[in-house]
Parts: sequence; C-alpha cells; structure tokens
Amino acid sequence: MILEKLLKGFEYEFRGDLKAEVNNARSIESAGKGEITLVVRREYLNIIEKIKASVIITHSRFSKKIFEEKFNGETVIFSKEPLFLWAKIIERLFPEERPKNKISRTAVIGENVKIGENVFIGENTVIEDNVVIGNNTVIKHNVTIEKDVRIGNNSLIYSNVSIRKGSIIGNRVILHPGVIIGSDGFGYAPTPSGSYKIPQIGIVRIEDDVEIGANSCVDRAALEETVIGKGVKIDNLVQIGHNVVVGKNTIIAGMTGIAGSSRVGENCLIGGAVGIADHVKIGNNVKIAGGSGITGNVPDNKTVAGYPMMDIRTWRLVFGTLRNFPSFKKKLDKLSEEKK
Repeated sequence: MILEKLLKGFEYEFRGDLKAEVNNARSIESAGKGEITLVVRREYLNIIEKIKASVIITHSRFSKKIFEEKFNGETVIFSKEPLFLWAKIIERLFPEERPKNKISRTAVIGENVKIGENVFIGENTVIEDNVVIGNNTVIKHNVTIEKDVRIGNNSLIYSNVSIRKGSIIGNRVILHPGVIIGSDGFGYAPTPSGSYKIPQIGIVRIEDDVEIGANSCVDRAALEETVIGKGVKIDNLVQIGHNVVVGKNTIIAGMTGIAGSSRVGENCLIGGAVGIADHVKIGNNVKIAGGSGITGNVPDNKTVAGYPMMDIRTWRLVFGTLRNFPSFKKKLDKLSEEKK
C-alpha cells in the first residue's frame, strides 16, 4: 500500500517520499525494505543507521537532523502521537476479517432472545432466555450467556467467554478468550461450623469501549452493581472483586487484583501484579507502580509504589538506601571495632 494512503486523515510531518510502498509492519530489529517500523524510545536514536526499514514512524519531539543524517531508508514520519498513528496504520495494513452474519447450527438459543441485525453467533454457543444482543455484535464459539444478559452494538465476544445472569455489556466492548463476567463475589459469613456463603444477587455492568484481556474475572456485586467504566482497558489475568467501581479510561495491567468494594478513579494507570485491598478509594489520575500493595486510600494525581504503598519519590529513596545497606553495615562494623 502507498504510504500516503496509509497516512490519509492524520496530522504529521515527513522527510522523504510519501509514495513509498509499504507492505508490512515489523520490529526495529527485523524490518526491511518495503516495511514500516516504530521508533519511540530515545535509546534507539543511537542505532538509526542500523535500521533497514523503508519507513520509520517516530515522535515529532525527536531531532529531524538525526534521521536526515543517519537513516538510510526512504521516509521518516514525525507525529505528536506516534503510537496512535502506528496503531491506525497497522489497522489499515491488516484489516480484521469479520465473520459473516449467521447463527451457527450448533448454537443453542433460549426463549425470548432478541438478536439485532448482522450478528454472528458461533458453534456450541449457549444463549439462555431473555438475552438481548445488539447490532453488528460477534459472539464466537463455546460462549455461555446466561439469562437476562444485555449486550450492546458492535461488541466482540471471543471463544470460551462466560457471561453470567443479568450482566450488562455496553457497545464496542471486547472480551478476550476465557473472560468471566458476573461470577459470584467472594462473600461468606463465619459460623461455628464453618463459612456460610452469602448470596451474591447484584450484577456486573460493563460500559462502552471496554476491553478485557484473556482469563480475567469480574465478580457480580453482592447487592447492586460492579461497574467497569467507559473506555477502561484491562489486561490478562486480572481479578475484579464484587462491588468494585473502576472509573473511565483507567488502564489495569496483568496479574492485578482489586478486592471487594474498592473504588478506582478515572484515568488511572495500574501496573502489573498490583494488589488493592478491600474498601480502598483511589482518586483520579493516579499511577501505581507494578508489584505495589495498596492498603489505604490514594488521593488524586498521586504516583505510588511499594508495599505498603508510599509516594514514589519516597519509595525510590528508601530502596536506593536499602541497596547500599551492605556497604553501610561494613562501615558501621568497622567503626564499632575501632571504638573497642
């Protein structure tokens, strides 16, 4: 495809030839002639002359002179949003094929199910009574959708997803393989004879433009709603407990667990393997470093790290000091010996 066509509709600057032919997108190390690659990390500016791609997309803040002097390919595209531009170019190079609208012969459809226009339902999928499915939605193979579920328009439900009773799924939602929506919340009453299960009678509500990664779980609320807000992106292997509310446009990386009744604000960035305790309130625009343990409330606009969590500047100071502890100890031991 001609580069100019790939870039149509976007703002950018360039050096080189917009008529360059692009037929593939590859990594910096492997891209060659006729291929496009992405340079957004500053350390790669030191190896520009080694990149063999025909076209580079990079950040407009980088020096154009470096590319003019060192890049041996055909064209460099400078963008204020290079990652977004890269994503759109890949979409155009590799458009996803949508299954033709049909209901597979092995699908099991219950009573009073309302199915919109141009819907695909895959093999061995089970849809129970009173389910509503919006227009242009794709439900792949071996999916289980229990009664009273509502799914919006243009959503994509991959194979082996389970959506339990009463859950509400918005428009343009993507659920990757193995996702479970609406599993029972983890609630038990202690008794002399052991733990007694508390019925979980609430639902899960997934708002528009949410994407949930493979094998992640979102538990139903004990009484009302567990809510995943508009535009939230959740990685693989994430656990969201009952009654949790996640604010819009928050991003949650893999292996993170959020315990019941916690509140996560809007536009937060939560790293991998973070543990968030129950009934915690996290403000808007909060950043949490990977591996952190959140045991208390976090105000708006904070960046925290560590277990228990602390301001990231304090955490760096503490652990920077800890790394030097062996040498400190040797000096203290030496001083102690000299005083004897």
